[in-house]
Amino acid sequence: MAPGLRLKEVKIRGFRGYGELEKTLDLTAPVTIIFGGNRSGKSSTLNALEWALYGKEVTGKGATGIVERKRGWLVVNRKCPSARVELTMSSEEGEIVVARESGRTGKKKEETFSFVDEKGRDYREDVDLWKFLGLEARDFMSLVYLHQEVIRDIVVSDPSVRRAALDRLLGVSDLRALFESLKRIRAKDYERRTEEIYRELERELGARSKSYQEQAENLRGRGIQKGLREEDFTEEMLVGLSDEVVNLLDSLAQRADIGVPEIKPLRDPEAYEDFKEEAKRIIHRLRSENPGAVSQRELMDLRERLSTAMAEYESKTQALKDLRKEKTELEKQGDLKALQALRNEYGAKRREIGERLKKINARLPVIAATIDYLSELEDKRSRIPCPACEQEIFPEELLERLRAVQEEIGEEGQALEKESRDLSEKARKLEKDIRHLEELVERKIPEAEEEERSLRESIGELLGITVTDADDARKLARDNLAEIEKGLEEARKVLERYNEDILSVEETLERAGIVHGVLEAERRIENIRTISDSPEWKSMNQARDRLNRMLDAVDRSRGAMEAVLKEKVRERLEEAEGRIKEYYRMLVERPDFESITIDPEDNEVYASSDGDAEKVVNFFNQGDMNCAALSIFLALGGGASHEYGPSFVILDDPSQSLDVEQKRRLARLIDKVASERQVLLATMDGELLQALQDEVAKAKVIYRLGEWGPQNGPSIVRE
Repeated sequence: MAPGLRLKEVKIRGFRGYGELEKTLDLTAPVTIIFGGNRSGKSSTLNALEWALYGKEVTGKGATGIVERKRGWLVVNRKCPSARVELTMSSEEGEIVVARESGRTGKKKEETFSFVDEKGRDYREDVDLWKFLGLEARDFMSLVYLHQEVIRDIVVSDPSVRRAALDRLLGVSDLRALFESLKRIRAKDYERRTEEIYRELERELGARSKSYQEQAENLRGRGIQKGLREEDFTEEMLVGLSDEVVNLLDSLAQRADIGVPEIKPLRDPEAYEDFKEEAKRIIHRLRSENPGAVSQRELMDLRERLSTAMAEYESKTQALKDLRKEKTELEKQGDLKALQALRNEYGAKRREIGERLKKINARLPVIAATIDYLSELEDKRSRIPCPACEQEIFPEELLERLRAVQEEIGEEGQALEKESRDLSEKARKLEKDIRHLEELVERKIPEAEEEERSLRESIGELLGITVTDADDARKLARDNLAEIEKGLEEARKVLERYNEDILSVEETLERAGIVHGVLEAERRIENIRTISDSPEWKSMNQARDRLNRMLDAVDRSRGAMEAVLKEKVRERLEEAEGRIKEYYRMLVERPDFESITIDPEDNEVYASSDGDAEKVVNFFNQGDMNCAALSIFLALGGGASHEYGPSFVILDDPSQSLDVEQKRRLARLIDKVASERQVLLATMDGELLQALQDEVAKAKVIYRLGEWGPQNGPSIVRE
């Protein structure tokens, strides 16, 4: 890649805090300062550069170890359809333009990238740019972009993080990775494991041989129990038993009149498993299609249906008898016509009694009123004119006669009312019997007779004859059931004989399987015996020897690599030692510790004075530790310690925990650094801004970020 790569210009639209209106920032000055308060867009400006260069490598969850990005990072402004950043850089050979854009098409997120080098060659893959830069994303975050969270990695973090950060600053990350990879190869462990595997193989072969031997002996014992002899465990016996299976299957198929695919006789013992599976398939078909079993199922089905029909017929016949018996009981009073006539007679009598009661009930009030009238007369013996007809009457005589008539008529009325009630009760019972008899005659008995006839016809259909009401359907059914039982017994015997023949085939096949199992176990035992003499076993021994030689070479390489790495670290630290101390003294004024050094063995940062050295984390306050980290970063990063790579540094809010004097010292250091490398700095610290304005003599550009809006992004004023 081109050396001395510098920033020239960045165009930003829709990225994080930037709105739809594209903003352009000129970055050619030795020092560019982005100044603004919280949420003004200054961090978005720096972020835009790293996103243009590394895309998802810096926006993915925890991609660079920065806390604010561990849960993902918003790239596109919520008010914009897409984000686009175009970064222009320059070298002695020409301009380099990098453009990255991200947006959504429907629910699909899309990102485009392009990179044009100094010679105008166009690339579309991120990896081409990273090769050109010579930096991965993490390298960029240590060598070029000093984020406020990354400062701690250089001095304070745990040893592994600090070593990784310093390795990147020293340019030995690849060497360290290679050394660590070799370090993880445990030669002695591999040698021991190889021997263990070799011995395990020998033990496994012995165990397998013993297992197959036991398997063969167990199978021989089973075979002898099945009628085989010691001399029968041969390939000839296996072929003979298989031929017997073939003949038995053919015979069974002919007896059952079933078309079964021919099974080929066994000629190759190694094909026995296929032969066995084919034989089992044919046995299954012969058993399922056994005509004796089919006949038995048909007879059992007929027996079931005939028994059910006969039970229903008997039940319906009995029900019909019960209905006819009920009809007979009801007709003891007379048939339906006689009962209906009796109902009419009861009705006439009730009407006659009603007329008589009506007359009595009409006379009684008159008699009662007359008796009341006569009873009130003082002279009941003298003649008086009747108040109704004006004829002369003797009140006393008439009163006596009326009271007698009143009593007689009252008794007659009570007798008539009782007779009426009795007739009503008889009529109610008679009406119930008539309805019951009507239902029996008109519906229940005809329906029962129809059902009996239908069931009789069903029995006839099952028997294959016509059964009339003159026939005894039950006897015909019982006789047929007796014949079915005889047929079932015959079918059972046929099925038993057929199944016995199938069992004979299975037993023969089992004996053949035992012989095959013994032969297969003996073959495997023989194979195991020949393994140690096989080319594969010899090749394995040779491979083991080669591996041991390679492991020895790895041990030597690891030692050499460790020496090279240590020497490289020492050289880089010696080259940068003067610059680190100079930068430290420019930033920190501590009479007790006038200098800092980095130990190449443990990568710890030590503060030293007059031969004494202490870890800075044990004595320094936060401000001094940040100054130490800034000294190391500015002394090693941004191409300071290399002849290649970007010749610029990016500082994000570097004045944290610094006092006013330290900020002025930092401004003077930045002025010094700017003589060799560009400095792009973002801050919200007014004191640092004033210090930079006062102390930096190199050309500088200040961008003040003012009012920010979600639609248009930050307002930018250049000074």
